[in-house]
Amino acid sequence: MKHIIPGTVCFFNGNKCTVQKIVDFKKVIIQELKTGELFVEKIDDLDFSAESVVDEKYIDAISDKDWEIANRRYSIIKPIIERELTTNLEVNKTVLIREISEENNVAYSTIYRWLNQFNTTGLVSSLAPQKRPGGKGKSRLPKELDDIIDETIQDVYLSSQRLSKKDTAREVIRRCKNVDVEPPHINTVYNRIKLVSKQLSLTKRSGYLEVSQKVDATPGTYDEAKNPLDVLQMDHTLLDIIVVD
Repeated sequence: MKHIIPGTVCFFNGNKCTVQKIVDFKKVIIQELKTGELFVEKIDDLDFSAESVVDEKYIDAISDKDWEIANRRYSIIKPIIERELTTNLEVNKTVLIREISEENNVAYSTIYRWLNQFNTTGLVSSLAPQKRPGGKGKSRLPKELDDIIDETIQDVYLSSQRLSKKDTAREVIRRCKNVDVEPPHINTVYNRIKLVSKQLSLTKRSGYLEVSQKVDATPGTYDEAKNPLDVLQMDHTLLDIIVVD
């Protein structure tokens, strides 16, 4: 018998499904990916071909804590997934995501990311925190944390509210706690903010007009000069030099 765990992909009556729960040695609860419907079926009636089973090494590597996080995230996006199956109105979906975002105190951009992860794989396991190996020139932070930091900088620091770096770091910590991600050190957020170009920072925080006034050339005319070399300007720099005659 194949090693069957929650998240394993199978086929039932030609439809792709995922195992949601093990009932006993003979039965499991499966969810059809197209309709979202749940069924209790005999394991012997399901097709667990080599092509239909996900990488079990990856699933087995997920800790119990990460499984709890994945299931909690799935419970948050589940109403959206069910709504997608009954309506094609993108406006309703957007409104629903914002409502769920506020209700669960999770950034709506994070909700979108979870939806994309689940819709791509159809697996609850895809919602578990992802690890990054890092490397030269690459972030060593988990992808989930990386995304939260980047999104918070965009939403909070690079805004017309001109919130401080400390306020941005506090918001990163708050968002991490809301989605069960270990918060970074405050200096990690500060260092990420330093990577933002000064012109982009000024544009987002102050507005294009104010930035233009600070960095762009100011066109105009100077009527006192009629001929070349009529007006000369010379910069003077004081040097510590003694001239001996």
